Amino acid sequence: MADSYRPYTPDTWPEPRSAIVYPDALQAAHLRRRKFNAAEFYRMVPACILGEDTLEELIDGDVMVRAYQTPRHSRALSRLLRRFAVDPAPGLNVQTPIPIRLDDYNEPVADVALLSPGYAGPEPPGPQDALLAIEIADTPAETEYDERVKLPLYAGYGLPELWLVKLPSMLIESHRAPVGGRYREVASFGPGETIAPLALPAVPVAVNEILR
Repeated sequence: MADSYRPYTPDTWPEPRSAIVYPDALQAAHLRRRKFNAAEFYRMVPACILGEDTLEELIDGDVMVRAYQTPRHSRALSRLLRRFAVDPAPGLNVQTPIPIRLDDYNEPVADVALLSPGYAGPEPPGPQDALLAIEIADTPAETEYDERVKLPLYAGYGLPELWLVKLPSMLIESHRAPVGGRYREVASFGPGETIAPLALPAVPVAVNEILR
């Protein structure tokens, strides 16, 4: 019985074969990706398309599922929040995690953000409201995603300052002065050094405290 089985191939498929399209015949130019805007994105949870227990962000119309926080990621996040809560500037508020609405098709979620006094909600803050965004990465894949996807996105929309907390490298990178989709001023801070946000120059952050 096993010998009588013959799998079909493009040459032996029963007629008519005109409606059959094989993968090697597909033309990429004929395929279109379905992009989602922010309004559609926010309707996905009530419609049970996205889960309430996951954290997604909108990047160029694509829904990206963020990695779950590792224990070290969570500790770094908690220490940053405690440091900024000690002596915040009047009117500034610290939020986490916080989506930043760059345009209708881009809404990255920052691990931490310092927001300006002018932001009142309820819509997500825009790049004009966020004085500092902080992204924390605890794996090489997260680090690459932050560097290759989110950093140029923030720079392209003029976010004044971005910190990349790179836990595997034990570094905090400061990116400032966005021009033409790139940050002109980049500096790295390691153990034993301190870093202060442009919006909170009187509140230095000890790198050891965040990365230990």
